[in-house]
Amino acid sequence: MTAHPDVTHPTLGTLSRSSFTLTDGDVHFMDSYGGEIEVAGATIELLVESSDPKVVKALAERLAAALAQLPALVRRSTDAIVTEFGDEDPTESDREEAARGLALQTLAASPGGGLVLHFDDTTGEHFPEGYWPAVYLGPENEVLDVAVEA
Repeated sequence: MTAHPDVTHPTLGTLSRSSFTLTDGDVHFMDSYGGEIEVAGATIELLVESSDPKVVKALAERLAAALAQLPALVRRSTDAIVTEFGDEDPTESDREEAARGLALQTLAASPGGGLVLHFDDTTGEHFPEGYWPAVYLGPENEVLDVAVEA
């Protein structure tokens, strides 16, 4: 058995222990697993916030369930972003513009059943380069928080 076994899921594919390599060649493992999946022609990064393969396997089910309802979760999230960062209550046109201009980049699951959806501002008009909006959802997919991350 390897020190960091992959976790394979029928919907998500293979999730591997997240790591990075230093310039001297040393590999450092992070406390997460990651993978990628194609959805509607776009590549979405998947992230599970645990280093325990058993926990990752359980949270993979949470990610798969989220993917099954992804359009609704993305729209709920883009609506929350435009509501949080707009100067006034958003119009339907504002919500539509946000839905078109924000692209889901990463879907992350954490112990406790929460999700984080990280978006890219494809227009470059709303968030400075190097910053992106993130929406935190609870176990019932309720919006808990909206933040800008770097």
